[in-house]
Amino acid sequence: MKKTVGCLLILLLAGCAGKFSEYPEAKSYPHSTQQKLQAAYHWKVLAANEAELISSKLPPSGIVYLACTASKCDGKNKGSSIFDNTYRDLLTSEMVNRGIKISVSESGADHKLAVNVNTVEHIDRNSLPPKIGYRTGVLSFLAGLGTSANNWSEPALALIPLSAASDLHQYWADRADESITEVIITTQVTSNDQIVSSNSSIYYFNSNDFDHYQSQTRLSVTGNR
Repeated sequence: MKKTVGCLLILLLAGCAGKFSEYPEAKSYPHSTQQKLQAAYHWKVLAANEAELISSKLPPSGIVYLACTASKCDGKNKGSSIFDNTYRDLLTSEMVNRGIKISVSESGADHKLAVNVNTVEHIDRNSLPPKIGYRTGVLSFLAGLGTSANNWSEPALALIPLSAASDLHQYWADRADESITEVIITTQVTSNDQIVSSNSSIYYFNSNDFDHYQSQTRLSVTGNR
């Protein structure tokens, strides 16, 4: 058995050493994380961050008008999505709290603020694959369970490896279960045809919350595995 395993390892290493390609191989990005919007409170946090950035870019005498850039705007300059309306209100409050002057009409302001919201839907990406070592870890725990059942004087102790395997499975499942929907939020301030401040943030959000962000562009992305 040991000789067989040794031969297989030698063949595997020989195959890896001799691997070549006539074109560059695809390489994944380093591991990274991305925040997920799951509550209206997160919209408030986003608005606070944007207001802080805008405050640092505006001159002390600057007066801002919040323009409506949604695909549907009514006479009160409101958009058609829950996020568009709520985020504008939250952003207004956060800017006022920081001493930024807000005008209710475009003619009374020297700066214009616009918010663009674009959503991305990944059609065929349900979850990330389990990381290397996940299956080995679970099987090792299960193997330990079998050994424990035969050797331990207390059969109840055999539940320990089973519980550990369950925890490991839940840990990797939580990390692999990622959203398939993202939102890109760009907040931009202009004055005299010049961009004074611009910032884009990207977040995951729950697929069932798509209607919250749907007043603007929706992009569907299909990839092949």
